[in-house]
Amino acid sequence: MFEVKTKKLGLRLDERIVDAKPLLKSMKFIVVTEKGNLYTLDTVSDSIERICFVQCPEINFEERVTLAVSVQEEFISVVNTYGKNGVIVDIAQKKVLRPFERDDYYFEQSIFPAVFLEDNNRTLFVHGTKWNRLDITDIHSGESVVPRPDPYSVTDEGGSSEEEHLLDYFHGQLLVSPEGDWIADSGWIWHPTGSVTAWNVKKWLTENVWESEDGESRTTLWWGKYDWNEPICWIGKTKIGIIGRIDPDLLAGEEETPLSEEFLIRILDVRDGKESISFKIAFGDLYYDDYLYCTSAQSGFRIYDPGTGEELYANSGLSASAYHPGVRQFLSLVDREITVFTVTERP
Repeated sequence: MFEVKTKKLGLRLDERIVDAKPLLKSMKFIVVTEKGNLYTLDTVSDSIERICFVQCPEINFEERVTLAVSVQEEFISVVNTYGKNGVIVDIAQKKVLRPFERDDYYFEQSIFPAVFLEDNNRTLFVHGTKWNRLDITDIHSGESVVPRPDPYSVTDEGGSSEEEHLLDYFHGQLLVSPEGDWIADSGWIWHPTGSVTAWNVKKWLTENVWESEDGESRTTLWWGKYDWNEPICWIGKTKIGIIGRIDPDLLAGEEETPLSEEFLIRILDVRDGKESISFKIAFGDLYYDDYLYCTSAQSGFRIYDPGTGEELYANSGLSASAYHPGVRQFLSLVDREITVFTVTERP
């Protein structure tokens, strides 16, 4: 049903690429290396151009690193995926703009929450500041867009407590929906157990600065995942696919434990939390572009029909580290060799 064409790029770096993200406007990739250098990678002309060195002693580039790119491709955030420090890089000026960090309470347990938004020609940066708090910063001014005090908990003499916006939730990986309307958050809470939530961006920016804590649009999509930090991806404007396993300890004793030993993907609508389908899936990074792509070094490269759950293609010898929807190219990084491949449907 599918034809896969691969092409090895002729260029070779003396440093290993540790993360890559697509640049949708320029039809290129941006990559960061183990030495902290940022490059733009043009897979069409088979060329690479250095942007700058990421000057931040707190970031360890020998550990896992994650990039995020602003909508207008003016800025990049660079973080240790399971660290507490990061920086924002101004691509045009080719320099570090400012550092940022989250506090140190169990920070190593979750992916660093860091993602960009675009609002009325403003570039905004959503990032974790505390384990249970996200903030939005205006990149140009450096000011908070949703200023609010810390939540509080008060216990009276009788032992009853009053809580105002106090969120018992560790924020994790953030994903903004394709049209910028929703944010999904793959975090966790104490059992411990994984918990994926989502809320509306416009309400957060214009109506309620507490929307990410307890706003009316905030929906719990999957509480009771066996683990957290597992792959998620947007499937259309309002639906999101979440890989995970059901935690059998959280099911009632008389309930059957469906697929507790196997990974499944659940596709849910962030507007109401309703599930449209769930099916067994290989474990791997997720990408969506008409079809659902799942890839990892262990399970290879697979294609699924997101409407039926049918596996349409499998190749155990192929895996991808990034996907560019503009040129429909997957980027494969093995050691210091760079390969791109495309997938097309057979007539």
